[in-house]
Amino acid sequence: MNENNSVPVPAVAAKPELISFDALLSASWKGYKRNFVNFLEMYLRGLVGLLPLLAVGILAAILFLWLNLDQFGLYILIGILGVAAILWSIYYGVRAKIGSILILKTEGVSVKENFEKSKSFFWAYLVVSVATSILIFLAFLLLIVPGIILAVFWAFVTILVVLEDKKSVGEAIKRSKELVKGYWWAVFGRFLFIGLIAFLISMVLSIPLSFFDDSGKQVFSAVTNVFWALVSPFFLVYSYLLYKDLDAKKKA
Repeated sequence: MNENNSVPVPAVAAKPELISFDALLSASWKGYKRNFVNFLEMYLRGLVGLLPLLAVGILAAILFLWLNLDQFGLYILIGILGVAAILWSIYYGVRAKIGSILILKTEGVSVKENFEKSKSFFWAYLVVSVATSILIFLAFLLLIVPGIILAVFWAFVTILVVLEDKKSVGEAIKRSKELVKGYWWAVFGRFLFIGLIAFLISMVLSIPLSFFDDSGKQVFSAVTNVFWALVSPFFLVYSYLLYKDLDAKKKA
């Protein structure tokens, strides 16, 4: 038998590499800077939801501290108003998160328009977010490793609600797993990398706390919270660009 006549084995195409750490960081920083003003405006729109809660707090202070009223009916009323105000603040906060994703999805569209559009995604985003968070939490309780595996596979479920209109838990989970499949370790590494950066920044920011008294610590903590609120869109851009790269790889 002539070995020269053997059928050649076709070469297997190499799996395309995911975007590198440094390229992802650089692109995320550029996207964050480019949209910073819009992110800030969206954040402020979300803060509007806290106004009813602030009003309830002021009302309670007037009734119970200034007027010294001590009536059971007033406690019930303030309690109901407080719960309603908390739900309202959650509503505005979630819509601001959705609006931030829409800023990336539809660059050039006004923040006001994106915030209005966020209404249509509210319930789907909330249900998918809560449901997957509970499932991942339960997986962590049972065994840590399954929890980590699910957290990575489902890393994009919430942004998929907005970016691809995956408005059911099943659709979002299936699509996120489809994106991550074959790149689990690469995705895990990139999220671990950005998580370590956030951890190091948090450690550095906590150093000055040892030099303050209790009141100073409260003020500094408030400033730190504002800092993280302003920086958080960077991590959103990071996830968004990672999603875009995975989507491009799957379509290639």
